[in-house]
Amino acid sequence: MSGGSFDYLCFSDDISEALAKPEALAGMAKALQVAAPDHPVTVWTTALAQLTNQPTPGLPEPVAKVWHAMEWWYSADSSQDSARAVLAQYADADLPAPRL
Repeated sequence: MSGGSFDYLCFSDDISEALAKPEALAGMAKALQVAAPDHPVTVWTTALAQLTNQPTPGLPEPVAKVWHAMEWWYSADSSQDSARAVLAQYADADLPAPRL
């Protein structure tokens, strides 16, 4: 066997890269639970894997609207003025901090 059983999680540069591989992360957590249930890395990996099972919130309306306007402006489907109008519309938006 040459490796890759867990989609090369060991080469993840950061947590977000590992979270992008939920099946591999869950598999790693299960394997660690069998090999060393009380090990700190097992506990940490299991907690991280559980984050991938959390429902993720949708985009807040102001974010979705501004991203849409920017997308259309930068792809030449709309004007800069249209994007700036949407930016101005949501200039005072009260947004929660992003979270998983």
